[in-house]
Amino acid sequence: MRSAIFKKILYVIYCTVLLTLPSVAFGSEREDLVSFGQYDEYGSIFGAEYDPENGNTSKWLTIKPGENGVRIINDDNTDIFMVDKYGGIYINGQLYVNGEEYVQYTPEGFSPENGFLYFLIIISLCFNIFLYRKVKKIIMP
Repeated sequence: MRSAIFKKILYVIYCTVLLTLPSVAFGSEREDLVSFGQYDEYGSIFGAEYDPENGNTSKWLTIKPGENGVRIINDDNTDIFMVDKYGGIYINGQLYVNGEEYVQYTPEGFSPENGFLYFLIIISLCFNIFLYRKVKKIIMP
């Protein structure tokens, strides 16, 4: 008699603990979906075909960002690479494209790349001064 009551009490305690503990990953309709957070607040990882509607059935491991995006950090917890959920890419450090460091060229002063632009600005200023003098003569004779 005591063991039956003891088993029922243990069963109730076990069920209570299972129902009260929060779960880290939740089931979904996808078989291979791993969700992080209660309502995908941190995002999810799953395997999917790239674009089956248009005939591209190549298989990809897909990361769906949560509230903000995805980031990669180093041992010091500083950001190395971040992608926000709107497509913005942030790189803190050197960027290498095809094995070569990408250096953005910023011309200083007059150069062949921006010389024509400066020429148009000077012509526009001269034209505005000419029109200003014409209007001034008409308004104030």
